[in-house]
Amino acid sequence: MSKDKSGKSLEKAAARIQQMLDPGSVVTHNEYIIDRLGHRRQFDVVIRGQAAGRDYLGVIEAKDWSTKVGTPEVEAFVMKARYVNANFVLMVSRMGFSEPGLRTAKHEGVGTLSLLPDDPIDAGFYDGLMCYAHRYEWGPFNFGLFRKEEGEPTGVSDIRSITLDGKPVIAWFAKQLSTTYMDATGPEPTLIEVKFKTPMTLQIEGREADDVTRLVIIAQRIRRTKRGFVQITGDAFYDWLANGISWPIGGALQLQVTEAMVNSWEPFTGEIPQKKEFGGLVIEEFIAAMYDEQDVIDLGKYC
Repeated sequence: MSKDKSGKSLEKAAARIQQMLDPGSVVTHNEYIIDRLGHRRQFDVVIRGQAAGRDYLGVIEAKDWSTKVGTPEVEAFVMKARYVNANFVLMVSRMGFSEPGLRTAKHEGVGTLSLLPDDPIDAGFYDGLMCYAHRYEWGPFNFGLFRKEEGEPTGVSDIRSITLDGKPVIAWFAKQLSTTYMDATGPEPTLIEVKFKTPMTLQIEGREADDVTRLVIIAQRIRRTKRGFVQITGDAFYDWLANGISWPIGGALQLQVTEAMVNSWEPFTGEIPQKKEFGGLVIEEFIAAMYDEQDVIDLGKYC
């Protein structure tokens, strides 16, 4: 919400969200009401409607201040609302409420609300959800090179040195892991095998290896889990007394998640609760294996 020294931005936002919360009501901004003593009283937001066959009147005071709302402001608005026989009384404060102010509001039956802030540092508070992130990475490869009439694979100290027609074969396997098997989560290892139509001659560490019949790679997905608190912004009120969010149907809420935030989250090794139990997100990130996208040998034509 943009800053407006007159406070009109906060008032209008409060009116808009209140209308979304109670679409059957009539919500007005900056209205004057004649009180029971005949005086004109200004209210930032006025709500009128019907419940159980009776008319009701609600009033809202918006405080776009740089400090918390305290007891004097709550008591003053309570008296003002009583003079117009308001059925419910709400206060919306950009910076929230002091502890004495909250105690007074609870005693007087005043709702204490704030808009969800875009900048929690500026507002002094924020609300959000506990979220989890799974990061899937490919672990070390186990590589097997089989030659004609040999039951055991030939040992290779550096699989990156294996080439066919001058191109590294590991790039083809890495491409498969990054495309066909990108969504693999384990814990079962992923096995990829290439069987040549005829025995092939490959280069291994600068030497020729003939009669190669098949290549096998076994890769394991490693999952690392993190947990962190994600701020919520959007069309909703934060209720200070209920310690929760009043979210209207049709209101737009956003969870602000960035890669830098996830990287700063704490590692988590426990069991993630069911989504219906914690209401947050489980983010899944799949890290591709590295390969040269421009020049990858096509092993399929030899199979």
